[in-house]
Amino acid sequence: MISVERIEAGEELPHALVLEWDRLARECEAPPFVQSGWIAAWRRSFGSGALEILTLRRDGRLRGLLPMERRRGSLSSPTNAHTPHFGAVTESPADAKALMRTVIERSRASICLEHLADDPSGLTALSGATREAGAHLSTRVLGRSPYVDTHRELSAYEASLDAKLLREVRRRRRRLESQGPVQLEVSDGQGRLDELLDEGLLIEGAAWKAAEGTAIASHEATLSFYRSVARWAAEEGTLRLAFLRVGGRPLAFDLCLEQNGSHYLLKTGFDPGARPLAPGIMIRWEMIARAFTEGLASYEFLGKDDAWKLRWTAATRARIAARVFSPSIPGSASRLWWTRARPRARRVLRRA
Repeated sequence: MISVERIEAGEELPHALVLEWDRLARECEAPPFVQSGWIAAWRRSFGSGALEILTLRRDGRLRGLLPMERRRGSLSSPTNAHTPHFGAVTESPADAKALMRTVIERSRASICLEHLADDPSGLTALSGATREAGAHLSTRVLGRSPYVDTHRELSAYEASLDAKLLREVRRRRRRLESQGPVQLEVSDGQGRLDELLDEGLLIEGAAWKAAEGTAIASHEATLSFYRSVARWAAEEGTLRLAFLRVGGRPLAFDLCLEQNGSHYLLKTGFDPGARPLAPGIMIRWEMIARAFTEGLASYEFLGKDDAWKLRWTAATRARIAARVFSPSIPGSASRLWWTRARPRARRVLRRA
């Protein structure tokens, strides 16, 4: 049985639903970005419509869930540039496809889902549902997120890296040690959360990010979102605040989540005054090495395949934007607009 729970803008998620959602997420080992705490934080900071949560129950027990946002009559995933991953939370691929099929049927024209992975809870389920509904699916790659397979020996990973990078790591390490004791500090936020987060956000926005307006603190909504995520993750025990300190002075900072054997790098930054010491390179090496020693399965850079990330790995995960056009007159009109008229209008504007 699939039902829809509509939550208007400004309303909090019902407590009973949160408990069921969290239980299902734990059992399915769902990534943090589709769990109730992440979606609630995103909605408070960036949401602009009613949240429609599709729930699939069997024998009264929640077996699948898919949150969507309805904006001006259209259904979209509750995602934006701060979302690393999106998909259904379900016990089986069949349940994910059933939820996707219901979403398609609830739209008069089209639906938009972004940051999908090509897996049974994401694009695979959506593709199957689209075929069953007789709808049309259009996809494009939003980006490719690098990751390191840490489910092996650290020595094997070192052997796969460029020798020049390893020499640079060793040289920079010696330069750091000449300035004082080098320490990697990783906190779960159980104590001094606000103090550590404030310290880290100053570092995160200290270099070029603040000047370009991409630092967390550059926008109130973004700052509110990451603070909410940090509080939620600290309560769940999945928050990781990492500092590279030299002589007690913080030179680099990572804001991360760690769950189900995966380490997720949300945001990072370094002190521009320490650029000659390459603190960004050093915290990256230390944190990747930590993932190996902690016995994690993967180190996820998230975001796009920037050059600095590809120095550490060539492996990436595609993130997909998908738009489904319903088999109706409004759906056909919407498809015509998105696939033909809209691109032409963009070209005209660019030429103008």
